[in-house]
Amino acid sequence: MPKPVVRSSEELKRVAGAYQFGPNFYQPNVVARIEPRDGYLVMHYPTFEVPLTPLASGEYFDRLYWSFVRFESGKMTYRNGSDEFTATSAPAPGSPAN
Repeated sequence: MPKPVVRSSEELKRVAGAYQFGPNFYQPNVVARIEPRDGYLVMHYPTFEVPLTPLASGEYFDRLYWSFVRFESGKMTYRNGSDEFTATSAPAPGSPAN
């Protein structure tokens, strides 16, 4: 398993928000909400949630699906094996659009 690291609450809060995947994702067009917790992130899908463990590489590890998540320039990249998906910032589910 990849080595977890400690991230500051400020760093975790910086990537918090809602991200929408495209039609090619495992759950097409789903909006996932990222929420900081004590030392890690939680990715909330509409019907379940997944903890994301911070890694030394700058990525986060999804232990449920053994996937890697990266945040850059308002986007979230989700990598599972050879599959890679990009989600863009989106209004949180149930909130008015900007």
